[in-house]
Amino acid sequence: CLDRVAVSFANILGSAASCISYLFILHDSFRMLLIFEVMYCIFVITLALSVWRFRASTVRQEITATTLKDESRALTKLLNLMCDVVIELDRDLCISEDSPKLSALLTLGGRTKSFKGSKIQDFMFAEEDKQRFEQRLLEPSAVQ
Repeated sequence: CLDRVAVSFANILGSAASCISYLFILHDSFRMLLIFEVMYCIFVITLALSVWRFRASTVRQEITATTLKDESRALTKLLNLMCDVVIELDRDLCISEDSPKLSALLTLGGRTKSFKGSKIQDFMFAEEDKQRFEQRLLEPSAVQ
């Protein structure tokens, strides 16, 4: 969409440049015509480079996002091999997706209950543990 707008804008400017050039030729002002044409070329080149940089940045961001998703999936599969239950928490420390394994573990194979949206602290017995857990997860990490 941005490419089409940029090309349309450049075409409109090109048409305007041609009309103005014709007017300059009529008034025998070749020097002004040359300056105008050079300025127009610089503008078109700058616009093209800006669009190219924007597109390159967008492609890099998409590649990074895809890579991170793939790494996350691989890590989740590895954790599922090593752990009984793997859950993902959102920003509020709530369970972000249903986990049948967690439901089966906590209800001991009985009825399956969805724990999606439940705070992970709700599964801790001591209030002190809840507060300490929350503080540890929400504080900036010293290890980068």
